[in-house]
Amino acid sequence: MQNSILTRGTVQIDQSEITLSTGNTSLQMSRLWEIVTGTENFLSEKGTEGSAAKLTGLAPGVYQIEVSLYSRELEYNDSLYAWNGKRFVKVTGREGATQQSSTVWVRNWFTTTIEVVYDYITFVALDVFSKIGNTEFKIRNLQYLSPLPYLVPEPISLIPTKTIGNVQTDTTCQISTATGARAISTLSQELTGDRSRLNGYGVEGSLAIWNNLLPGIYEVKWQISTSETEKDAIYVWADETLTLWGIPSQATNPLSSTRKISNLITIQIRVANGTLGFLALDTVDTTGTTELHIPQIERIAEIFEEIEGNGNNSADTAWFLGTLYPEGFEPEGIIWNNGEISGSDHSGYSEIIETIGGDDVVDFFTFHLAMPATLRLTTNNAIAALLNEQANSVIWDSNDAYQSEGTIRLNPGTYYLQYSTESSMPEEFNSTLYLTP
Repeated sequence: MQNSILTRGTVQIDQSEITLSTGNTSLQMSRLWEIVTGTENFLSEKGTEGSAAKLTGLAPGVYQIEVSLYSRELEYNDSLYAWNGKRFVKVTGREGATQQSSTVWVRNWFTTTIEVVYDYITFVALDVFSKIGNTEFKIRNLQYLSPLPYLVPEPISLIPTKTIGNVQTDTTCQISTATGARAISTLSQELTGDRSRLNGYGVEGSLAIWNNLLPGIYEVKWQISTSETEKDAIYVWADETLTLWGIPSQATNPLSSTRKISNLITIQIRVANGTLGFLALDTVDTTGTTELHIPQIERIAEIFEEIEGNGNNSADTAWFLGTLYPEGFEPEGIIWNNGEISGSDHSGYSEIIETIGGDDVVDFFTFHLAMPATLRLTTNNAIAALLNEQANSVIWDSNDAYQSEGTIRLNPGTYYLQYSTESSMPEEFNSTLYLTP
């Protein structure tokens, strides 16, 4: 393999193969984090120790690899994963191997595909429970197959176009209600041209604005840090609308005796007019301090011409759920809760929670399926339909029922979900996607 390779643990490299081992010289999870960045929240839950190899200098795209396994692990299922900066996906484990003796399992060379989202892919071999025994995973013949079936994420500079109040940028963009925050009338004038329009949202705060953005779906990773328990709030400004984003109760991890911080949260925002802003606001008085920390902003999907009139969604402006995998091939699915994204804590299981009705009677979502799978789609409080890659042909629908369940066998590819209602009042619906091999 010709690419630059960074390793941790027991990794052997020759001209054509990489071998990762879970043996005696593999490392604890804290050492693997050095090259498996972004996995701190869940890597320690997947094993006790392991080895990793990070291949860099790759072009984004779908790649083919060959993998084999030789295991002397008596009790537990050591596993090989691939981390592309977005998803931590299981490549293989002992369940795909043949038992050759009471202590030996072997899986001969087989071919599979992986997605490279940035310029690297990291392979991780993990001891799942016990440190006893050893499993060797061999990888060879990494070959580019095709472009990604979705937009390659486009990083956005963390340096805003304009700031008002207390805003600092280093490894993250930090927007604070601390000393230097400005009156709400000043922030309102900047965003709306009207000094009084935002008066009901707070008394003072700080603002960071990004201008001249391309229309698209933007994914933002963020945390709220605060000394407050109820007061203060975080808002996002997009397409002339101010939306509540964060509150102090989300900060549950102690930083000190008086301050807490939230877990890293991921949210998607549709930006059509090229302007995106974030505000940290003192909502009641100016005591206490709340900060918004933003370590990453990316444009992850395109949007096209918006529908005029009632503002209904369309396939061209569908929310992107990412690449989904069947049960057993990734540690968790996705929970979409009115634009906020989190893990589902269940492999192969994803859920959509969204408000529909009133002026918004149709919602579209899209996802990419990485491998053949059976989809069990369950929906409550909305009419549901599954559409093909062009969103012009119905694969399955609920036959106008507001409660439905369907089971559909799907090949790898891109699919659209359409949800609709005839309700004149906004109501919340939920839809679960359960994928099995």
